Amino acid sequence: MGEALDHPVFITCRDRVTALRALVRWLEGAGCTRIHLVDNQSTYPPLLDYYAATPHTVIRLRDNLGHRAAWESGAVREHAAGEHYVVTD
Repeated sequence: MGEALDHPVFITCRDRVTALRALVRWLEGAGCTRIHLVDNQSTYPPLLDYYAATPHTVIRLRDNLGHRAAWESGAVREHAAGEHYVVTD
């Protein structure tokens, strides 16, 4: 594979782990190195366990900000100011 993708990727998360694992594996395989998991107040134990084990940045929110969480929480501003970035869920 070519060089690593250096753009930050923000994934909005809430109480689902299977699809998240698959997406993170795909991003890692594509060379993404700056993956941020923006959590909307999850309580699902397997997802919380995944967060504890992941090498990626986990941004735990005190409120469920929905699909706009990456922006409304300030995560994009804090981790990608002035850069191109990706937001997905």
